[in-house]
Amino acid sequence: MVVFIPFFKKQVFFLLLKKRERKLLEQLLQSSPEFINELDEDENDALLYTCLKVSGLRHRIIELLIKMGSNMERRNSQGLNFMDTFQLSRNRSLSKKLVEFEIIFNDN
Repeated sequence: MVVFIPFFKKQVFFLLLKKRERKLLEQLLQSSPEFINELDEDENDALLYTCLKVSGLRHRIIELLIKMGSNMERRNSQGLNFMDTFQLSRNRSLSKKLVEFEIIFNDN
């Protein structure tokens, strides 16, 4: 089943991600969990969007998105999934932070 979210609400959701408003995101996702699967223009869901387009400290938002059921295997229009984003130089410290806080686990 496909759920269509009005354009304005979608913009607000991605703005909250960009601004790293974790508490507001948590409230929004608890009341409207369908937002977790909403896509941007590059077919990034909330998890991929946070990894690829949000700067600064993001590990707590990523933790929230994973706990809320975000699909870590989903691929965007460039063929990238969540784990692929850690190969990008901009995400190396993010990867370390996610392992450090046991949000993800390193298989090495």
